[in-house]
Amino acid sequence: MARTRLVVLLVCALVLALAACGGGGPTRLTKEQYAAKVSHLCLLSEDQFRELHLENTVGDWQRYANKIVRIRVHFNKALAALKPPPSIKADVADFVAANKNALEDDKFVIGAARDGDSLEFLHALRSEHGDHRFAYHAARAFGAKGCYIP
Repeated sequence: MARTRLVVLLVCALVLALAACGGGGPTRLTKEQYAAKVSHLCLLSEDQFRELHLENTVGDWQRYANKIVRIRVHFNKALAALKPPPSIKADVADFVAANKNALEDDKFVIGAARDGDSLEFLHALRSEHGDHRFAYHAARAFGAKGCYIP
């Protein structure tokens, strides 16, 4: 009887210990799962931008500055929470870097728009578009079809 209780207690303690540490850690996604999740994030972000009816004008970038940054920051945080498989880590790193750069460029575009500096606005906007092209190529390399036009 005492031996049975001891075994039950040990099993319970083991189960609780495994539950507390999360078992074997976070499950790494397959390439296809990762690409699907990133595609979904891209589509959600694009929908949010589409709802703004944002045009590449100084007035629109002034008007929607906070929303633009909020959409980009949310996207980058959600992207950072995903764990890619090792086989696509380099392409994912390029994609993440391009999206971080796009956010920084967005801030420069917004600053130029707020200052009314149309020349700087156009230069920053061109840089931002270049970051998106780089991100699209990286997304294509690991199969995130929602992030580029096939």
